[in-house]
Amino acid sequence: MEHSLTLIDKLVMQGYEHHQKGMLSEAKVLYEQVLKIQPDNFSALQLIATLYAQTNNPSQAIDFFSKAICINPNFAPCHSNHGNALKELGRYSEAIWV
Repeated sequence: MEHSLTLIDKLVMQGYEHHQKGMLSEAKVLYEQVLKIQPDNFSALQLIATLYAQTNNPSQAIDFFSKAICINPNFAPCHSNHGNALKELGRYSEAIWV
């Protein structure tokens, strides 16, 4: 039996491929498309948060990491990256509790 990917899955995968190739603007557009269709898509939330963290936009990263963590609190990299973004903004006491 063949598993067919949904449009959302395809957009996330394309975004991730662009992200891995350093095509960050293209990746961001795809992640945003996913989030317009499905605002609680964990993959798109944590990937766009990572993208924001990588592009020195920790405030945006924190917002998206927070949303992703609410959806899946068991994904440790989100907590680590969230804490690093808080630390980057000098929010050390918050970073300790992430």
